[in-house]
Amino acid sequence: MSLRGFHSFSPFGNFRQAIPMPSGYRAQIMALGPLSYWRQGELSGNPIDETGNYNGVIGGTVTRGLSSALMGDSNSSYGYNAGYIEIASPILGAASEYTVIAFMKGSQTSVSGGKAIYCERGATGNNIVKIEYARSTPTAATNVACVTLRGDTTGTLLQFHDTLLTYNIKDGNWHQIALVRSGTSVSLYVDGKLAGTGTFTGTTYSNSGRVTRIGSDRADSSANLVGGVDEVSVFNHALSGAQIASLWATARLGYLVAEDWQGVAHPAGWVNSGVDSLYSTAPIVGTQSLRIPPASGSATTPTFEDSAVAWTFLRLRKGNTPTGNNSGITLRNGSTTLCHLQFTVSDQIRYYMGSSNYTIPGTVPAGVDLALWLRYESGNGSNGKTELYIQTDGSENRPSSPFGAITAGTSTLPFNNLRFSGISGTELIFDKIRIHREEIGSNPP
Repeated sequence: MSLRGFHSFSPFGNFRQAIPMPSGYRAQIMALGPLSYWRQGELSGNPIDETGNYNGVIGGTVTRGLSSALMGDSNSSYGYNAGYIEIASPILGAASEYTVIAFMKGSQTSVSGGKAIYCERGATGNNIVKIEYARSTPTAATNVACVTLRGDTTGTLLQFHDTLLTYNIKDGNWHQIALVRSGTSVSLYVDGKLAGTGTFTGTTYSNSGRVTRIGSDRADSSANLVGGVDEVSVFNHALSGAQIASLWATARLGYLVAEDWQGVAHPAGWVNSGVDSLYSTAPIVGTQSLRIPPASGSATTPTFEDSAVAWTFLRLRKGNTPTGNNSGITLRNGSTTLCHLQFTVSDQIRYYMGSSNYTIPGTVPAGVDLALWLRYESGNGSNGKTELYIQTDGSENRPSSPFGAITAGTSTLPFNNLRFSGISGTELIFDKIRIHREEIGSNPP
């Protein structure tokens, strides 16, 4: 179904760069020199360590062949339900310099205590290196990433959680969790960002009976994780924050935001108000979409790196004709509006950049699934630019020319968050949101 009366033209040319094809997360990990790296893509047999150092065995119930944590990657992942991977020895031992990185997707609807993502521990004793989530003590740690380090010989304990981001990682979406120790300094990263820090003075561990487990804690059966774990890597040196952020970006194909709304809760880092993000009656993509109810709801992406030039892609469906002219999509810097798309009482799309605006010819019928691409380029005075591409046939094939453009916008700030807001008299359904510094073409992964 096509929009009535739309036409297209290209006022200032097409753009040349495109998002790279799924690129080498594995290659990037291997170049950093891991001690161990389990991709968990085996459809049979035991988990293989890509370095050849520490192959594992499976215990309990593990489901194979699930989708990878890496966007666009054909490798698969494991799902855990009282199961685990076990390596018959500790890998880090008494090391004082190391990094552990894992992707996890928690799906427990009810939890008690922490759920282990990666744990080195014996059947007895408290000598521990552990990353977990959903710890019930302290209360503030519920559903966020946590770190526990303890040396039995010295009795020193360090336990801290994500206090800087407070991301709910039990939301059914993939998250990157990284633990970095450099001497006495310990850092926790979530999705490429620093989430918490601590100081650990313990240096000696009792390794008798100590094993390494993924998805379980050998001394605590209640800590078995229910959910997914993927792409677990261990290093005998401390990676930098920039290296961890780069790995997260590679895993996400460089997207500043990539959300498909397939989790069990609002995605970590999003700010929501009056929003039903679990709209499953008639989703655009997959099993759920983001629903913004008439006028009363909003959803804002996590703040990302300032971008003077950025592309936004999304899927959209509008309900009946609005009763007022309202902005449903707003590109922002902090709380400052840079560019916004308004859905009018005439069923048209009008969009603004600073004091400049453009009304797309034709109307947007209710119930039509659209794909939108919007390029934003901040200006220096009145030379800011935007282009808007719209596909109406239900596909994600980007038209060769934009439907409209602003070539003299007055927004001068970089773009760092996107807000979806309710409009008077009708609902909006959104899905497959992608934001990237490079050009987004057809069928973005």
